[in-house]
Amino acid sequence: MGTIVCITGMPAAGKSSVGRILAKHGFKVYELGDIVREMMSQMNIAVTPESDKKFTIWMRKRYGNLVTVKRLSKEVNLKKARRVAIVGLRSKPEIDYLRRYGSVTVIAVVAPLKQRYYRVVKRGRPDAPRSVAEFERRDKKEEGWGLLAAIRSADFMIAGTGNFRQLEKSVGEALLQMKDAKAF
Repeated sequence: MGTIVCITGMPAAGKSSVGRILAKHGFKVYELGDIVREMMSQMNIAVTPESDKKFTIWMRKRYGNLVTVKRLSKEVNLKKARRVAIVGLRSKPEIDYLRRYGSVTVIAVVAPLKQRYYRVVKRGRPDAPRSVAEFERRDKKEEGWGLLAAIRSADFMIAGTGNFRQLEKSVGEALLQMKDAKAF
C-alpha cells in the first residue's frame, strides 16, 4: 500500500496549488473536480455555476456521496500507487473510504472568503460565480456535504493566503513531518 495525501479546503483556497507542489515531490495528482466536469462533458452538459450545482446534487443522489472517490479508485489502482495526492475531497467519509487503499494524510488549505472569490473570478472558468453572495452560496453547498468535518480532520492546516513560494515552504514542512512519522 502506498501513501495517499488528501487535500481538502473551501473552493479556491489553494488546493490545486498544493497538488502542483506535491507533483514536484513525485506524487501523482488527481483532481476530483475534474471527474465531475468530465462526467458533465460526457453527458453534453455545459459547465456553469448553476449546472455544476444541479449536476453534483443529482450525481450524489443517484450514485451516493462517495461517487467521485469510487470512480477514481476504479480508474487508478490506488493499492499499487506509491505516492498519490487527491485534490478536492469534500467530506470525511470520502477520506475514510480512501483509507482502505493505503496510508492517508489529510492537508487542509484555508483562506478567507473574499480572497478565494477573487481567485475564482481570475481563473475565468465558465462555472465562476458572478458575485460574492453567489460564491457564499457555493460555500454553503460544500459545507452541506461535510466539508468542514473534512477540514477539521486534517493532519496539517496550511494557509493559502500567501504567495506560491510560501505555500511551497508550508507543504515542504508538512512532507518532512510525514516522513518523520514514517508515512513514506
